Amino acid sequence: MDEEILESFLTNELAREANVSKASISRFIKKYSFENYQQFRTLLSTQTTLLDYNLKVFLSQNILFKSNEEISEYLFQQCLDNLVATKENLDLATLLKIVQLFKESEDITFLGDEHDLDEFLLLQIKLLTSGKCAYLFKVSETKTVRSYFFNENSVVVIINVCDGFFHYHDALENAKEVGAKVIYIRQDYNKEVADKVDIFYRYGVEWSINTGYVSLYYIGELLEKLCIRNF
Repeated sequence: MDEEILESFLTNELAREANVSKASISRFIKKYSFENYQQFRTLLSTQTTLLDYNLKVFLSQNILFKSNEEISEYLFQQCLDNLVATKENLDLATLLKIVQLFKESEDITFLGDEHDLDEFLLLQIKLLTSGKCAYLFKVSETKTVRSYFFNENSVVVIINVCDGFFHYHDALENAKEVGAKVIYIRQDYNKEVADKVDIFYRYGVEWSINTGYVSLYYIGELLEKLCIRNF
């Protein structure tokens, strides 16, 4: 009961400070798959602290002591290195297996944050024009997705540049429970996830975070072109 009282007090305080209703706070917390405000606050605090620390390290090591020209060259090289790593480790056989799973499925669901999903819009359009049901869902919508879409003839593609704030594990577990094929496209290797999914495709440079979007664009475009070529 003490925890329930504390939870109610904290939620009321936040609602008052934000000038919104308590119900709005509760909807926000549930939308992003948190069990309660305490869990949300703890994770937010941890992630904010970690982000601040990483940013300070990045700035001190890579930016503050460089000229404008050096910064420009440094960022260009970061993107180039990421793309080169993706090309050098490109596994066309695995990508073609993904295309084959798309062909054999009844529906394909892509899960990620909005930045991840942007790189797969053309692939979605290609799948739709090929007669496939293809969905792009932000991870915050996975509870709705889990309830209505996954079945044994589904393919679920989880796109995740790096470990972060959002939760993909519930969607992954649910997809496996109903017999869906699960593809995980990710920049950072995770053995626990790789052991659970049907295909784990890694690209880019581990722990390089945002520069991975350069490679993610390439992977999304390549999958679309392979679908055009092989459907």
